[in-house]
Amino acid sequence: MAIKASDFLSPAKSRHERGEAARTLTMAGVNHALHDGYTDVIYVLLPVWQTEFALSYGLLALLRGLYSGTMAGLQIPVGRIGHPRDISATCGFLCSEEAGFITGQNILLDGGAFPGTL
Repeated sequence: MAIKASDFLSPAKSRHERGEAARTLTMAGVNHALHDGYTDVIYVLLPVWQTEFALSYGLLALLRGLYSGTMAGLQIPVGRIGHPRDISATCGFLCSEEAGFITGQNILLDGGAFPGTL
């Protein structure tokens, strides 16, 4: 199973594929704007809302937790939560003939959520 450079460099072949690429790019841009634009604002506004609406510390913590969880969920590049079949597919590949040259590697199965390299 070889990946060719032409797989990445060739233009989209159908209107559906172009629409899918445009939708993905749009959602990534919206998620980025929401995360970066509102993160600073929300942490400034939460203490103001706390005094204005007489929110308790527990409710304030709940609002921060909901916001953080929502933003984390929006930033999974794969766009879905992992399933056991994702792990089993990787294990199956590592046990196959195609993975015969792979030795001593750490394989991160997080859907692209980790922002750097190990």
